[in-house]
Formats: sequence, structure tokens, C-alpha cells
Amino acid sequence: MAQGVSANYKGDALNPRNLSDDIPECKNVSFFLTNLPADVTYSQLLGQIRGMGRVWATVINPPDGHDHFTSAAKLVFFELAAAQRFYAHCRNPARRLIISGYAVKIVRNRVRKAEEDVGGYHSRVLVVTGELSFVNKDTLLRYFRTKLDFDTEEVITLVQDPQTGMGELEIRFACYRNQAESARQALSKEYPPGATLPDGRMSPIWELRYGVDPCSI
Repeated sequence: MAQGVSANYKGDALNPRNLSDDIPECKNVSFFLTNLPADVTYSQLLGQIRGMGRVWATVINPPDGHDHFTSAAKLVFFELAAAQRFYAHCRNPARRLIISGYAVKIVRNRVRKAEEDVGGYHSRVLVVTGELSFVNKDTLLRYFRTKLDFDTEEVITLVQDPQTGMGELEIRFACYRNQAESARQALSKEYPPGATLPDGRMSPIWELRYGVDPCSI
């Protein structure tokens, strides 16, 4: 742990945004989850969270093989109401959070985070529309890997039409700020939607927008 941030966090551990906020525990939207399956995936974890609210960030810490033989995770929500809803659900013995037969243990994270209003509907889900030659799963994810470190819950092909040359992908990142937002900024800078590029070509990106976080529905 550095500055109270996991070494597995794919972001800037020295960024003040990633340090503990000076708030009471009841205002904390960040949780620490333990007793997860050793091989748990982001898809398995996030796929079990529905009807709660938008997830700000998820970071899975795999077992070290010495002291810990199950995985742990940090889970952060955008809104306090969503965090309270999730906490109440998981603390209820009749409900709880079960993943592959493991009853997940949930506590409020010691690295506290206050809810954050980023202005408008932002989420960890990015929907990209554009030329199929670029907006396809293999090419777009390869591009993102040259720009940032990221994890995904799922990547969904919404449109793949060779006849019109249109592609549309929904990328469900594990985190908002350092993954979905960073990916959006990288594309906007290099391939501004609908713009003519310096070499005279049209941008292969037609539209960028945030999608609905499935954890909120």
C-alpha cells in the first residue's frame, strides 16, 4: 500500500483525488471486499451488483499465495445513496453478496472517499461510434492499451455492419476517472469526433458518449 492506495490501482497513487477524504465514515462511498474467489474476474464481481448505482472504481487484489488465499477488492460508488443501498443489501443476512459460492465480506474502506458530482451523467461505461475499421473490439482495445492501463467488466459490440462501415462498441471499464474518462480523452484528443484530421482524413470516431452503468439498473 502506498499513500493508502493499493499497488494494483491503475491510476496515480500520488494524485490528491486518490487519497483519503476528510469525511465521517457515514459519508464514505468506498468499500473493501474480502473473501472473494481467488480467480474472481471484474465481470463476475460487477455482474453481481445490480440496482445499486453508478460504480466509480473497482480494483481487485489477487491473493499473494502466502498470507491470503482469496481475493479482495476496493469498490467505490459515485453517490452516497448508492453506497448506502449497497451496504444495506450486503449486510442483510437474507441477501448478502455471493460470488461463486463465496459469501463476500464488506466493510467501509479505511481510505475514505466522498461522493463526487462530476457534472452531468458520466460513468465507467463508454460508447464509441465510428468507422468499423477502427471501432471494432480488437482494434479499439489495442489502441487503448497504448494509452492507459485498464480492466473491463465486458465489451459489447452494438453495431458491426460491413455494408455501411459502421461500428459501435460499449466498453464497461472497471473504473471511471482513470479508465473510461482517460480513454475518452485520448480518443477526443487524437481523433476528435466528426473532425478533419491534420493529414486531411476524416476522424474514424463519429461519436463518444457515456453509457448507462449496469450496476445502476
